[in-house]
Amino acid sequence: MTGKQEIDEKIFEVASVYVDDITQASTVGETQSAIRAGILGKNNLTEIGQFILGNAKGRTSDEEITIFDSTGIALQDLAVSKYIVSKAEEMNVGTIVQI
Repeated sequence: MTGKQEIDEKIFEVASVYVDDITQASTVGETQSAIRAGILGKNNLTEIGQFILGNAKGRTSDEEITIFDSTGIALQDLAVSKYIVSKAEEMNVGTIVQI
């Protein structure tokens, strides 16, 4: 929502930033405060759909800081969740929790 801020915007100076939708994230997402502060520009944001399609790269090292600003596009949330679970299963990491 407009005005929300859960993390210090200075982290955006050193992070790779992925969003579900550039316009939505830059106005109501976590990235909005970094954009207002001039730390981050819309051109620094990568839509997660581009990563899923293979048109954008993900992390390049274990030291890289990655932020995903999800503003609530349900279909993308499901696609990202499915991808993360499949990667965790491949790597044999994580814990399955019954809810």
